[in-house]
Amino acid sequence: MSFKTVNSVNLPGDRYKSAVKENTANIRTTKGRLLNIKASNLSTTTDLYLQIHDKATPVQAGDIPVLPIFVGRNGYADLTDIRCELGIQVALSTTPDTYTAPGVASGWFYAESK
Repeated sequence: MSFKTVNSVNLPGDRYKSAVKENTANIRTTKGRLLNIKASNLSTTTDLYLQIHDKATPVQAGDIPVLPIFVGRNGYADLTDIRCELGIQVALSTTPDTYTAPGVASGWFYAESK
């Protein structure tokens, strides 16, 4: 079994797990398939949107997602089987149509890809 280090957490294969609260995560920098993504909105005051971005570089303000999903306060999202041509980046945003960072890190991600 092979391991890779992602965000200071060792996991087998192509898996990503947040080590701390965060708003964005770099899942893959190459073409791939997001087998599963779980995201938690840990905020008690702000509704957020889980955004899937088809790009190789980290998400930045104004980036347009290929898929936004509403995640309410203290909410949870679980998606499967999303294909991306350039790379896989995920984010929690205060707006659905473009990436707008929350004021503080409010999320947690777990993803499996190949």
